[in-house]
Amino acid sequence: MIQRIPLVFSFGFVLGMCFKLFAAEVEIYVSPVGNDYGKGTLESPFKTISRAQKEVRQYNSNEAQDITVYLRGGTY
Repeated sequence: MIQRIPLVFSFGFVLGMCFKLFAAEVEIYVSPVGNDYGKGTLESPFKTISRAQKEVRQYNSNEAQDITVYLRGGTY
């Protein structure tokens, strides 16, 4: 019984690390031809960086996910 306790804790630690490795990353896209009423996706990017910033703040309230903002080519 005593030998199983470290094994159980080790298994829990490894399982927790796997969840962290495979956590979904948030990707937000911005394009000069986008629309701030869009979804911030590649197919429906935001038009302004300030709109993307608002979206980042919403996702980042609990700092649980990595967030990447992609700026498409053009002048902002």
